[in-house]
Amino acid sequence: MYVYILGAGASREDGVPVTSEIFNEAFHNVRVTRTDGPHRYIRTVSPSEADSISEFLPVFELFDKWEGMHLAPEWVALTEKIGTPSPHKLTVDTQRFEHFYSKLYRVSRGFEPCDLEPEDMKDILRKANWLFYHTIGSAGWHRKARYYQSFVEKVLTRPGVHCIISFNADTLLDDRLHNLCHSFVPKRGDWERKKELEWTYGIKFGVRHDIWDYEFRDDAKILYCKPHGSLHWGLHRKTGQVSLHHPMESCNSKKLFLREDRTEDALVIPPTEEKELPSPLREVWKRALETMSRAKELCVIGYSAPATDNKEAVELFGSAAASLGRVVIANRSESDRRHIRHLLGNPSKEKVIEYGCFKEYLEKEFREVCAV
Repeated sequence: MYVYILGAGASREDGVPVTSEIFNEAFHNVRVTRTDGPHRYIRTVSPSEADSISEFLPVFELFDKWEGMHLAPEWVALTEKIGTPSPHKLTVDTQRFEHFYSKLYRVSRGFEPCDLEPEDMKDILRKANWLFYHTIGSAGWHRKARYYQSFVEKVLTRPGVHCIISFNADTLLDDRLHNLCHSFVPKRGDWERKKELEWTYGIKFGVRHDIWDYEFRDDAKILYCKPHGSLHWGLHRKTGQVSLHHPMESCNSKKLFLREDRTEDALVIPPTEEKELPSPLREVWKRALETMSRAKELCVIGYSAPATDNKEAVELFGSAAASLGRVVIANRSESDRRHIRHLLGNPSKEKVIEYGCFKEYLEKEFREVCAV
């Protein structure tokens, strides 16, 4: 069995921001346009969700208060500019971002005191989630995903059984799997699966919303596990059923999961310091561990096994089969590659092949040239 572990670095090469770049991407998404309507200007965070950019301001104000930064004044100044802003160079290190998110969750649940009213905290948490979901989802749907496309076309079509374990919530790979594993039938007006590329998620869905011809299959040649959830998965607030939306709906997070009258919450692990897996995702995790124990070849792309994933990473890499043969590590950071080798018990040099990035892995392993 081929097993692939995908981290944020894999999606980043196709344009999805990593945690430290979330705020920078949000700033870059600002659009201020003239209008002939009752308001002189329309201020939005992107064309896909035309909502006032003032929605995010309380998040930046609280972040400044807790983390000692000055994002809110920059945000206000940016929204006064007409047109598309110039590229921003705003980096908030991952540790600070996750610390803010963790404190936000603790305070909103009453685990820590705060000088804000409980309802105000819940509202800021809702807006922070929207910022996180929307920024990642929008980035995914405005990129071509050439590397993930090559990954599906060149890597997953090899004979044998494949398992993908992705820690990414974006739907870039999901969309590539859908488009490359299905063909549109004009007479029927819907999609039909290509039998030679059968794939399935590592989770069973109770509800499917306007989705393609998808079904869970134990015999699929490609198993796709997302133990941290996905932006198009929902968890029903009353029944606990897991629902599947179309990958394109990852841009519509506010409509799906953040309205006051919503019936579902997004089945996504937030960027907190400690990851708590709800019951459906624990089942995905068990399936991922089981496949890891049967891996004959392992490829780790863009995954650094960060400190916030330490318990999971130790368990995952520790479950690798003793008979594991070839190991491929594609990561821009030498220290991250060294860390992965350590988690695998420092296999012999003859077993390990390293690449500096996703693109280099595709080019050298499969002679696939990905033009930038």
